[in-house]
Amino acid sequence: MGLALDDGEEPPTLGSTLSRGRKVPAVITIRQWTGREATLLRTALRLSIRDFAVKLGVDTRTVTKWGARGAEVVLRPHMQEVMDTLLRQADEHAQARFADILREDGGQPGLYSHPHQSGSVRDVDRYQFLRTSGAVLALPWMELFGPTRPAAVPVRISTADIEKVHAASSAFSSMFNAYGGAPTLEAVFAQLRWSAQLLRADCPEALRSDLFAAVARLADVAGSHADDLDAFEDAGRAFRFGLACAEQSGNWQARSELLGDLALLALWTGRLDDGLTHADKALAHADRLPAVHRAKLQTIRARVLAKLHRPQEALATVGSSDDALADESFVNEPLRWTGPHDHILHQARTGEALFDLAIAGKHTEASRRLAYTVAHDGRGYGRWRAIARIKYATLLMATSDPHEAAAVGNKAVDEAGAVRSRRVVNDLRTLQRFAGRHPRIIEAVELRGRIGEMVEAT
Repeated sequence: MGLALDDGEEPPTLGSTLSRGRKVPAVITIRQWTGREATLLRTALRLSIRDFAVKLGVDTRTVTKWGARGAEVVLRPHMQEVMDTLLRQADEHAQARFADILREDGGQPGLYSHPHQSGSVRDVDRYQFLRTSGAVLALPWMELFGPTRPAAVPVRISTADIEKVHAASSAFSSMFNAYGGAPTLEAVFAQLRWSAQLLRADCPEALRSDLFAAVARLADVAGSHADDLDAFEDAGRAFRFGLACAEQSGNWQARSELLGDLALLALWTGRLDDGLTHADKALAHADRLPAVHRAKLQTIRARVLAKLHRPQEALATVGSSDDALADESFVNEPLRWTGPHDHILHQARTGEALFDLAIAGKHTEASRRLAYTVAHDGRGYGRWRAIARIKYATLLMATSDPHEAAAVGNKAVDEAGAVRSRRVVNDLRTLQRFAGRHPRIIEAVELRGRIGEMVEAT
């Protein structure tokens, strides 16, 4: 926890504390972070809106909204945890400024005495440890983990260098599908920064297109990681950079893949018309794309159409996606540019596309498709399986049997525990909301509690 000294008090040492019996200082604790406290902490840290947003992993518009609405905005549980960590890692001067600003702004931070104030050696040792570890954690991460000799970029690009970029993309994509975006987010962006330097190296003309396409693919994987964590600004930058690389390469598959993910990004951020535009652009030259790629892109277009409340078009697009996947040639198509999209993921993606229609009361195959995904996993699709099970439970809770929904939902919570994904958390909140419609069913009430505990801890 972050520490703040009483006015005029010097940091204690082991000897001075034992000799004078000085108490360990109190701890600054914010019981509930609102936009007001978040804005005051930004001021205390002397960070711009943009820098503060980057540090927190949120959009600049979110930070601006906190400042504008102040105490009216209560930060989400996961962001409460992030703010606690940021305050805890701040140096003593920033913490002191924060406490002063809070008082000047008309509010006193919640101050709680340290649980051990006996002045024992154990108490003081623990205090010294907190002071030392807090100072360490406050250092820029590069000072701790930055290599003393950064990896050199090849002087001249070879086919092997390009294949290494592809290998990195495949490895990060596999981790993402299994565990979500959080575990490898920083690593994939570090790899993207290094790989982008290859574009400046001497490259034979015959390899230039392949190089740009490989970097475009890695940018797409990095953007998907950020998108999965609601870091939408970072995702957009990665996708746009990747799209520029894809267009430079002339690789239609890489280009359409990035346009498809830009469509999903627009979907998450409520820009549905932009999402449909991106999806249509991705499919503009469908004749140049393998069948499996067309199938995946059509699932994205169907999701946007469903959100736009155009059910007939959404259903027709899912049908077109099914037809593309039924093309016998797809089994022999390489998945390098498309990423995995076998029958299991196809059922998951089309099930998601039909989910909103089913919730709205439309007769669809959403439940059957999601159930298929849950029953046929085993290929390292932990993230997809968790999402499919959560949505399946939500459909049951909303339209069918809440008792069965609770049983499926509890398995979903168990499964989601191994995944670190904001998309999974957001879907769990939706399931929690629908479970709240059944206050007299004990299984639904208990499921709501389990979800609440998990979301709080995420």
